[in-house]
Amino acid sequence: MTALVKSFLGRLPTSTVRFSFIVVPVIIALSKLLGLVREGLLTKFFGLGPGLDLFILFTTLPNYAMGYVLGPFSVAFYASLAMPGNAAWALLRRLFPWLFYGGLIGGLLAFVAALIIEPRMDMIGLSVGAYAAIAATCAATIPLAVLIGAAVCLLHANKGHTTAVLLTVVQPWGFVLLLLSLDALFEGGIFGPIGLSYTLSFLLALAVAYWCVDRSDSQMESTPENQTAAIKSFRGYLGLATVETTGFFANQLLTMFFAGLSGVGGIAANGLAVRVMLTPLTLMVTPLSPILQNLYRRSDEMRRRWIFALAYISILLLIFSSMIVIVYFGDEVIRLFFQHGAFNAEDTARVVALLIPYCVYAMFIASNQLCAAVAFVSGNGKFYTFTMLTNYGVSNLLKIPMLAQFGLEGVIWAAAAAEGAAALANLWRQLFRRADMAHSGEAQ
Repeated sequence: MTALVKSFLGRLPTSTVRFSFIVVPVIIALSKLLGLVREGLLTKFFGLGPGLDLFILFTTLPNYAMGYVLGPFSVAFYASLAMPGNAAWALLRRLFPWLFYGGLIGGLLAFVAALIIEPRMDMIGLSVGAYAAIAATCAATIPLAVLIGAAVCLLHANKGHTTAVLLTVVQPWGFVLLLLSLDALFEGGIFGPIGLSYTLSFLLALAVAYWCVDRSDSQMESTPENQTAAIKSFRGYLGLATVETTGFFANQLLTMFFAGLSGVGGIAANGLAVRVMLTPLTLMVTPLSPILQNLYRRSDEMRRRWIFALAYISILLLIFSSMIVIVYFGDEVIRLFFQHGAFNAEDTARVVALLIPYCVYAMFIASNQLCAAVAFVSGNGKFYTFTMLTNYGVSNLLKIPMLAQFGLEGVIWAAAAAEGAAALANLWRQLFRRADMAHSGEAQ
């Protein structure tokens, strides 16, 4: 394994990329550890009950907004940069109005939906005014999350991988520090300090994003003709990637819905299990995918296959090893980070019961995300999109009988089975089908 990793690092083209492959996961690891501290503070306030269910529901939408920019948007953005004479900053400037107004519209829709839906849930007996304040917090952070994501994309495109990842660390660190400070000032209040901390942490991250982009290396402008071609290519790539990611988000929301049907605290239990078991995946796949994609699009077909196979094997082995350790020490891990305050031993047992199915599920998610990183560049985007949409449809059909038979654990096993079938199909396509060139017309 060590020799494999050394061989891979030795073939990377620049010292900057080698440095990023080593340092980026370390930075993300520190961030994820702090994320567990953040969840620990919230479980202290809420326990595994309706309050934490509500908080997870409201913070999911801003996370999806940033996930969209760092997912479909970044895939289309990086793939379009492969066109001759294209420059990242010039392309992003053309796309910026879409991002900005899209974020504002998303925030407005989230605010209206929250005002309509959440009070009817009557989760913890809050007044309509209190729900409005929480909804405003969620809505305000959506456009901020979109802009932060755009800055991360630009930094990655300019090979500022380490800076881009450091930027993503600012928001959770800021949230924890602000929450601790505001809780001390507003002792006894819960939603006030949490909501204010959440919004201010995104504003802090946006300020840092502006500073990072302003100091990043600028690229030469490309010609208007190249930009027009790049925009056309971008739209095609974005359409495919958006369809797949919309299915993914809908699938995750339906999982939360089924978790809610399993009883009070089900959404929170599912959210905490996801946080713990997807940590190894976000340590490696999420930050390294843009680097892998940049390497992939600059290589010929034979080198592309070699890069993908080596990255796939090494990263999945590391993720699997990490997950086995987490599952083995699952009870100790959950008690260490979450079992204090309102979170008791029974709550710990509910979360621990979900770790094994999430271990299997997360491995298949990692496999599919690695395939997604290169599918659109190699001309396999349509196949990937169709496969994943089929996966989400089958998954949600299976969840209904599995929930009735096995509860929340059955829901996750259903998702894992469908995700595993998709992972096999995507891997076969990527390794054994002759890849088309990046701009074979698929995105047109």
